[in-house]
Amino acid sequence: MSSVLTWVPKLLRSAYRAQIAALVALILSLGPNCAAGQQDAAAAPGQPAAEAAKVVLGCPEGMVLVPAARSSAGKLLSPFCIDIFEYPNIPGEMPVYNISWIEAQSLCAKQGKRLCKVWEWQTACAGPQKLAYPYANSYHPDACNTEQEWMMNASKVFPAGTFSACISGYGAYDMSGNVAEWTASSEKTAKVLGGSWVSGRFSSCKSFYVLEKTTSYQFNGVRCCKDATPVGH
Repeated sequence: MSSVLTWVPKLLRSAYRAQIAALVALILSLGPNCAAGQQDAAAAPGQPAAEAAKVVLGCPEGMVLVPAARSSAGKLLSPFCIDIFEYPNIPGEMPVYNISWIEAQSLCAKQGKRLCKVWEWQTACAGPQKLAYPYANSYHPDACNTEQEWMMNASKVFPAGTFSACISGYGAYDMSGNVAEWTASSEKTAKVLGGSWVSGRFSSCKSFYVLEKTTSYQFNGVRCCKDATPVGH
């Protein structure tokens, strides 16, 4: 019996030595290639994950996509969606106005959206060319609804999209003038951007004033934002 136990392992090693060696060589040759493929699928160093995976982002109907962009400080900002028009985001309809921040937040939430962050709003307004106004780098009094009389009954507010030249490079209308727009805030106050129908040249993409969230203001409306999602999801 002991002699059998001695020669059996030797016989097996002799019979399969060539096959085992070939299998080991194959595994070693494939290993680096498999690792490289996994790295490409995840992301190359310094490459955004969405780009590496070739993910196509989209927005719901009535919104436009603002792609990833660099902030003034050089920070890479995530892509997002923003309403084409002021709430209720319907072309030819009058925008809501005389609302508080709390009301603005609620209106966006009812549509499954949210208030725009300040940097989102300003980026969408300035467009890919980073203009001072949505339409140009200099103020044009006839481009948007910004030169009306100081009427406290909002009789000078116009339906969404009335001013065809008042459009940003990303396709959002009336981001200068008409009604000023509330933005997201975690403080007791919030920034209202873009100016209203009486703001004149103080209706640029960076124009803002700070107001109490709980108070309704005649000149204020809202525009909603939403995170961009992969197409088909």
